[in-house]
Amino acid sequence: MTALAALSLASAGVLYLGTVGSSRPASLGEALVMGMSDWLVWPALIPAVVWLSREFPIGRSRWASGFLVHLMASTVVALTAIAVTLGICAMGGLPYRSSALWEVKLSAIGEWFHFGFLVYWVIVAGVHAVEYHRGLRYREVEAAEIQTQLARAQLQALRMQLHPHFLFNTLHTVATYVRDRRADEAVDMIANLGDLLRTSLERGERQEVSLQEEVDFVQRYLEIERVRFSDRMRVEVRIPPETRAARVPAMILQPLVENAVRHGVAPSPSAGLIEISAWRQAGMLRLRVRDDGPGFGVLDESRPGSQVGLRNTVLRLERLYGDGERLHMENHQDGGAVVTVTIPWHTEPLSAAPGGEGG
Repeated sequence: MTALAALSLASAGVLYLGTVGSSRPASLGEALVMGMSDWLVWPALIPAVVWLSREFPIGRSRWASGFLVHLMASTVVALTAIAVTLGICAMGGLPYRSSALWEVKLSAIGEWFHFGFLVYWVIVAGVHAVEYHRGLRYREVEAAEIQTQLARAQLQALRMQLHPHFLFNTLHTVATYVRDRRADEAVDMIANLGDLLRTSLERGERQEVSLQEEVDFVQRYLEIERVRFSDRMRVEVRIPPETRAARVPAMILQPLVENAVRHGVAPSPSAGLIEISAWRQAGMLRLRVRDDGPGFGVLDESRPGSQVGLRNTVLRLERLYGDGERLHMENHQDGGAVVTVTIPWHTEPLSAAPGGEGG
């Protein structure tokens, strides 16, 4: 409104100066009324122009029809602006008070038509720019939502692959005990398996849990494995209290521990060691699973099952936390294999990770 008022005053000044020296010079009041009429008509026309711009966009698919509509509309609007302006002046009685003012006004009708025509197209261009930016933002948000949904579906699919992989291995062991008439071990393993599956179902679709929850889950899994190996498996858990609240991917440790049990403990005739540790370092959480078996590179060709868990673990880490060396495998200097997982330290559910979701 401030800009319209300034333009109205400028128009009034031009009209007044145009009548100076004539036989019937206009008063400042008359010049102000006629000058204001030029600009106050546009606030009433702008909503119509905006509506036309949105209803008939000049896009790639129908640019010709949209252009023709706006070409005709801009002509009509420009003429309407002139007609309404002259009507306002006529209703104010200006024709009878200052003929010189009308002479100046009528001599500039051609210029005012071009001006109205230009204003129309400026408004159309502005509306198209706003709508294009709004559509671009909508498409970006929509694409981000689709990408997030896809990442969640991929994460869930990867996670679901771990359940049958682990379940089939356990049921195979139960079947072996049944065939060997080791009923007590089979019953204990089935009971522990039921507890483990119940815990897994209680987690729902959460992609992240606390490290404490993950350690509890792994210890339930190890209870099942203890039935198989009895005193042939030693487990050491080194999780400092200050790290137990950290958020980690659900079932991140289980495939690593299972890999250590199958290829570190199972082949050894003597007692095998499984060591699980965690620590915070430079804003990162490091999880390590170590065994004292033959290590990597010795039984790799006979490890088709282990590759499912390790491969899915790598993919899940990439989906949740982005690219980077999140999982590192190496042989320990004292023998055995070491798998280290590195993820960002955080104690709250992820809200903006690549494809991540809160727990």
